[in-house]
Amino acid sequence: MNKAIAHTIKEALIGLPYIDKYGGLVFPLERKDVLYDEVTGNPQPAIVKRLPVTSDYTITRDGDCNSAEVIDFVPSQEYKGMLYFEDGGIDPIGRKGRFWMYSSKLQLVAWLNTKGLMEDQGDDPPTALNMSELSIPLFTVIQGRLEALQNTNAGNLLRMKVRILRILPQSRALFSQYNYDEAATQYLMPPFEFFGLSLAVDFSTLSACAPELVQTDVIC
Repeated sequence: MNKAIAHTIKEALIGLPYIDKYGGLVFPLERKDVLYDEVTGNPQPAIVKRLPVTSDYTITRDGDCNSAEVIDFVPSQEYKGMLYFEDGGIDPIGRKGRFWMYSSKLQLVAWLNTKGLMEDQGDDPPTALNMSELSIPLFTVIQGRLEALQNTNAGNLLRMKVRILRILPQSRALFSQYNYDEAATQYLMPPFEFFGLSLAVDFSTLSACAPELVQTDVIC
């Protein structure tokens, strides 16, 4: 359910200033890089990388097969900024009439390429924006977008209420479950900016039958 919740919030946040890459819920995907000795050509011990990859994708048909593009959310200078969510679990609250009630926990993570963002000064040369000039207005806009989601329905998610529980400490611990390539770690240091928000989402679902799905025998 947190995938659907993160997708709903992501859609409400599209168009934020300074952000040009949006992800729903991400999960750590392990990738093994095998290097070879330049002299002997023998393989060296594999290096395992854990990268944040979005689970918010659309499955497409390629002939008789289903396919989906894997999109990672590793900080990169090619983007102005990126935003994604991490799963904090869901607590069942109970039942009220026909409705099952839940409380979801999500972590919103935003990364900003302050080095590549410049402020328009009219006829004067543009100046680089500092950290506070970026994060404060962006956080304010996010608050407004989340407030507009109160008591909304999205598919089977009913009466959604989104709350910001906490602004998390600005620490590289936000990315501690991933181990990027050395070239990417530079984007977690000044002048680059990032922040995290701890979110609670209260919602309900109706007691209803699950939709019927079609099973295919094609294995790709």
